[in-house]
Parts: sequence; structure tokens; C-alpha cells
Amino acid sequence: SKCFDDLYKHYGEKMWPNKSAYYYYDDKVRQYDLLKKFNIETPSIICNNFDELLQNISVGKVFKSTYGAGSESVCYIWKDEQINMLEDYINRSYNNENFFPCIVQDYIDVEYEYNILICDNQLYGVKQKTNKQYSEPISFPHKKDIYNEHWAIRGEKPLVKDIEPDDLSNEFIQKLITIQKELNTPNIKFDIVDNKVLEFTYIYGNGFPITYKTTHNYYDLKDKEWKEKPLSFYEWAYKQETSVLKHLGII
Repeated sequence: SKCFDDLYKHYGEKMWPNKSAYYYYDDKVRQYDLLKKFNIETPSIICNNFDELLQNISVGKVFKSTYGAGSESVCYIWKDEQINMLEDYINRSYNNENFFPCIVQDYIDVEYEYNILICDNQLYGVKQKTNKQYSEPISFPHKKDIYNEHWAIRGEKPLVKDIEPDDLSNEFIQKLITIQKELNTPNIKFDIVDNKVLEFTYIYGNGFPITYKTTHNYYDLKDKEWKEKPLSFYEWAYKQETSVLKHLGII
């Protein structure tokens, strides 16, 4: 954006996100190209307009706008008759005025989706039980259409657990760490299904997803081993903020 370009001319790399991190922010097509370098991308077809989407959509496919977060502008097609409603689903999506390019992917039937969070040289992870039933394609991955609800109370709260050290291979984890370092960002969050990354974003002030326990597993990037320690909901948010200040050399 023009705002970022003007700020970057003034501050250069002494700002966050920096140029490389901002390049991939909220752009699933660009992220897909980066993830392919590490062979951890979710296989996708890029559609630049509605006609291309019609050519590549079929039952069992998920399509999503390259822009937008929080599962908004995402649809899952599980019946033939739903293909005739594509235009309606797009018009009702959060990002309807800027939906294309979009990405088409196979629906992956798994028990858990993983969220990997890297901050302050520590990698935490949670696994969230996935829904299996949806009221309509545009509600995916929620059980019902949640766009009229405030984001803080959207949908039913899914079962969320701590990641275990053997849930993801060390090779896979090292690739995530390499991406974080390549982008030179102090913190990053990856959404993962079936050992493939769906997308990633940056975090700042987010509370920790698990509130019913206080001690969590984490991977220490410096010592290169799994450990366990207490971490509160608010401490995790504070850690993200201070990580940016450390990254910029302010503290």
C-alpha cells in the first residue's frame, strides 16, 4: 500500500513488518509460492477470475479468496447443486468486492488443525478439533454462518489441546523456523493441516488459545529441544509485543 511504501522510505528496515514480511502479509498466492520452496504447501490451483473458478471447482473442493483472515471468504463444496450457487457465496463473503484471485484446494478430512506460533525464540503449538458438519458452504469451517456475530463469540468453541513434541516432525518444524528467519519477523503463526501449511500471518497482542491449563509444551529455538513451562493467556500477548520491541532494538 502507499502508506507502507511511505513509511518504508522513512524508516527502512527499522520498522515492523519489514519489506519482506509485508510482501507476504494477507496474500495467500504469494505465501503459496514461498511455501513451495520448502515443499510444505497445500496443493492449490490459482484462479484469477470467476470463469477460471468454474473450470476448476468440483465436489470436495475448498475455495478461498487470496485476501482475508479468520476463515472469512472461504467456501467448501460438498454437493453438486452447490456449484450453481458459487456467485451467491462469493457475493455474501466478507471479501466479495476483491475476491479474486482465489485458491482452490482439496478438502482434507483430518481430526485436528494445528496452529504453530513462533515468538521470542520459542515455538508453541495447539491442535484444534475440526468440525465435520456445516450449515452451508460459506459457513465452513464453522457449523453455521457466523458473519453476523462478533468475532469474539463466533461459533461454538472447538476442543483445543497443546501440541505434543511428536505431533510434527523435527524436519517440518525446522522449515517453519527457517521461514520465520527468512522473513525476519519476530513472530509468526502458521495454520497447518496434514503436515501442509494452509497460510501464515503475524501476531501482535493475541492471547494464548488455551485457557484451561497454565503449563504448555514449547520448542526452544536456541537450545533446539522441547521443554515445558507455565504461560498465561496475557503473558503470551505481552511476549509478542516485547518481541517486536526487541527486534527493533528499542529494549
